[in-house]
Amino acid sequence: MSTSQFCIQQRQQEQKRLRNLLYLGLVSSLGLHGVLAITLPRQLTAKTPQVEKPMELILVDKPKPQPQPEPPKPQTIVPKPEPQPQPQPQPEPEPQPQPQPQPQPQAITPEAEPEPQLQPQTSQQLAPTPKKILTSNLPPVTKAPIAPKSPPVTPPILKNDHPPVATNSLPPTPKPKPEPKTSEDNRGGISCISNCEPEYPTVLNGAEGNTSVKLTIDNNGKVIGAAIAIPHSNMDLNRQALLAARQMQFSSPGEQGASVMVNINFTVEGSEFDRLAKERQQEQERLAAERKAKEEEQARQQQLEREQQARQQQLEREQQARQQQLKKEEPATTQPAIPSVTTTPEPLPSVRDSKVDDEMLRKFRERIEGQQ
Repeated sequence: MSTSQFCIQQRQQEQKRLRNLLYLGLVSSLGLHGVLAITLPRQLTAKTPQVEKPMELILVDKPKPQPQPEPPKPQTIVPKPEPQPQPQPQPEPEPQPQPQPQPQPQAITPEAEPEPQLQPQTSQQLAPTPKKILTSNLPPVTKAPIAPKSPPVTPPILKNDHPPVATNSLPPTPKPKPEPKTSEDNRGGISCISNCEPEYPTVLNGAEGNTSVKLTIDNNGKVIGAAIAIPHSNMDLNRQALLAARQMQFSSPGEQGASVMVNINFTVEGSEFDRLAKERQQEQERLAAERKAKEEEQARQQQLEREQQARQQQLEREQQARQQQLKKEEPATTQPAIPSVTTTPEPLPSVRDSKVDDEMLRKFRERIEGQQ
């Protein structure tokens, strides 16, 4: 009997705990739904601030520059080298005439000169004869100097009186892309800071058109949503406009984010549509510049007014301080007041005093009389 009662008590306790748990879950669920019911309508009804003035973007399809043909290379004329002067051959000396042998005298008598004495005489007489022939009959022979080795002949540079023509053999360099311009046409101060001028997509094949895209940006300026606001009949234009708009980066609009309208123009350079789009963009830039100048003028006027008010307040404070200083200095500078001399009449002697005096006078007289 005790075991069954214990089981019943345990079951009742478990049911009680389960009932409390269900009550707690129900209360917490009701509280959570109440909080959501209060906060969600406010978030749904709170609209993101929308910029009234749309941004204008132009994507221009520029024609590719055609490579210029290379000009013919100028032919360099190589001049013929001048013939070097050959050294003149030295004239061969003429053969010396051989002296005829003199007939030897027959030794008939012993007085004849001996032969050994004749030979030196003939040699002495024949030795100077060639010198005389060479120096008198032939011109003086000078040895031709040995020509030094000439340096290699370089072809002379042909001078042209005409100015040099620059030949462009390299392919034409593409024009630098313009720097992205921050669009400040909106009134909320939101501007595009990155990917503001995307290139014309090649898939469009020269198609032109205008597409308006509505962008939702967060507090950091990042695009979190994009939708076609004013579509074009060409679906490729709409698709490329969405792709280009999602890659943009804007300045921070604040804590709540913002909604921006962007007009994207796909144009071909030199076309009528391109000219009209550029005119619209220039007009918007002019209006934005005027609006900015007006705002700067208003800010300057407000600054001047604030400075004037501050100066006026400063003058008033200085005047009040000067007046207080004068009030403090007035008692010290004024002459001290002369005290009024008032003579008070001496009081008349009373009757009692007169009696005392008479008594004293009488005693004084009696004493004098006693001494006499």
